[in-house]
Amino acid sequence: MDNDLGRTIKNDLINAYGVTVIPAGSRLNAEHLELIRKQKIDRFDILFADEADQAPPYQKMVNSTVDLSKELFESYRISRKIPLADIRKDVLPVIQEISRNPDIFALFHSVQGKDDYTYQHNIGVAVLSTLIGRWLEMSEAELSVLSMAATLHDIGKLKIPSELLNKPGKLTDEEFTQVKKHTVYGYEILKETTGANSRIALVALQHHERNDGKGYPLGLTDEQIDPYSKIVAVADISCDVQQAPVS
Repeated sequence: MDNDLGRTIKNDLINAYGVTVIPAGSRLNAEHLELIRKQKIDRFDILFADEADQAPPYQKMVNSTVDLSKELFESYRISRKIPLADIRKDVLPVIQEISRNPDIFALFHSVQGKDDYTYQHNIGVAVLSTLIGRWLEMSEAELSVLSMAATLHDIGKLKIPSELLNKPGKLTDEEFTQVKKHTVYGYEILKETTGANSRIALVALQHHERNDGKGYPLGLTDEQIDPYSKIVAVADISCDVQQAPVS
């Protein structure tokens, strides 16, 4: 945060009570930085003026890709087929390009721009998973599988009632049990999808498993969890922190 001293903020900084503590257009000084720390304002919530000119191209790419992925995923409800070829041709290249952005803060900002949480979240997880894959020096072939797996990790939610996915506030235990079934539903959908790598289905099943065995649906531990599933799990949690309620 100290590296942001002297930078001009583009947006109002608002605390947890909805009160503007630093107005847009302010040039950050030492007092501002201390106020940001005390008010526990997340660094990812700050857009700087010098980033604003860079954000729109990524934002437009993300927005159009979110819209397209929604259209493609929703087509499953009618055709009962995942349009893998269209996703490979029209969605993955954008995810790959955005993941090459070296500015992690601008990247997070770009995947937070839309109101449609479910599909925005899928793209955010795919971008961050691909970025992690690059950090791990995966080959292009491995990155392609990882990107597809991350894009489709929540495909099972198409079988969960939308009123549960969009419910404001906390789910009941019964409702959460129902939502958790999206992992198994996703696995079943992808196992039946011609041309889908088996690891893509595995990621749909395992992305809520945890190393300590406290995840779901199978309560797997460390070595039982596929490495791609671990990457997508990290990206999933990171994007949830930045975005919204049900992961």
